[in-house]
Formats: sequence, structure tokens, C-alpha cells
Amino acid sequence: MSPELKELFQTSVLRTLDANRSRWGLGVAGIANYLPIFGLTAAKFPSMEAFHAAIADAVQYLCDKHLAEEVPKVVGAGNRVWRITPDGIDYLDERG
Repeated sequence: MSPELKELFQTSVLRTLDANRSRWGLGVAGIANYLPIFGLTAAKFPSMEAFHAAIADAVQYLCDKHLAEEVPKVVGAGNRVWRITPDGIDYLDERG
């Protein structure tokens, strides 16, 4: 993935998390359902697993930058979900 496409992908994942500001967050599959709005579909990847791996990588990057965070879960801890942080909201607001 080119650096430009990677940045677009990460920003699209962040915008998806921004659109769902619930305390429950979104998992990889949920994020994947919204990315076609930004023109990013599984068809652009070799497999659905590669698409989901790219989403997981983008989410990890956003967490490392404190723009997103994992939602702690007591039940079903294996089903990971994330939400946007206040820093992530500010980041998007600065960029319009």
C-alpha cells in the first residue's frame, strides 16, 4: 500500500470511528462495513483476511497515536472493539 493510500485508509478508519461515538465502539467487521463510503472495499485487497488485517493495522496505528482506543470489555474480551478519543476528534476537526 502506498503511503498516500495508507494515510487515506487510516483517516477513513478514524472517520468511521468518529461517526459511531457510542461507548460500545466498533470491531474490525463493523469498520469494514463503513469503509466503502470512502471508496475502500475488500475488492482492493487480495482477500477479506487481508482487508481485515489492514483495518486492524490502521486501528493499531491510531491507538499508538492516541487517536483511538480499545474499549475494555468484561464479557467477550476476544471480540475487540475501538472508539475514537477526544484527541482523534480534535485531529479530524482540524482537518475539516
